[in-house]
Amino acid sequence: HCQYNVGRFFHRERWIGKLTYLFFIFIYNYQKYSVYLYLTKNLKLQQEIFITTTLPYVNSVPHIGHLFEFILADSLSKYFKNNGDNVFFNTGIDEHGTKVYNKSIELGITIQEHISNLNDIWVDFCQKFKIEYDNFYRTSDPLHHEKVKVIWNRFVDRGDIYKKNYKGKYCVGCESFKVDKEIHKKRCKEHPNLD
Repeated sequence: HCQYNVGRFFHRERWIGKLTYLFFIFIYNYQKYSVYLYLTKNLKLQQEIFITTTLPYVNSVPHIGHLFEFILADSLSKYFKNNGDNVFFNTGIDEHGTKVYNKSIELGITIQEHISNLNDIWVDFCQKFKIEYDNFYRTSDPLHHEKVKVIWNRFVDRGDIYKKNYKGKYCVGCESFKVDKEIHKKRCKEHPNLD
């Protein structure tokens, strides 16, 4: 099985460099896999491939970074399908988090109204650019909630998740806790304008 995640390369302000980096990674992997695909095609072997984009937060509309990621994933999907491989291409939206909550408050609407409005925009975005996914995943889907509960409970049963008090410096922009070397003047170096 192969798995490709077209990852979160456009996070933060340095997306141009990451775009270039991703392009070269794609070219390198294309050259590397073209030999493998040639061999498997001639041997009549079929790969099972799962391709996914990140699931962007629905705090805003799609932008050019999302477009590049989605087109790259779609191109990989079409390439492998054209070679006779069994491909499942997943994309979608992440409908939770502090950014989504803050944006709905800013707009003066409920979270559900906000994510429903943006879901239509993201689906239209995919249709406009002919992104041919097999599944458009929404984290508000009840099936997602059921599966997360199963996985969560497995981790709890194994002792991997436990309750404990934690105090730290959190950046909403990065959606992660920061250590002292990542802080300048009591703010995250990547997001100095956010509290």
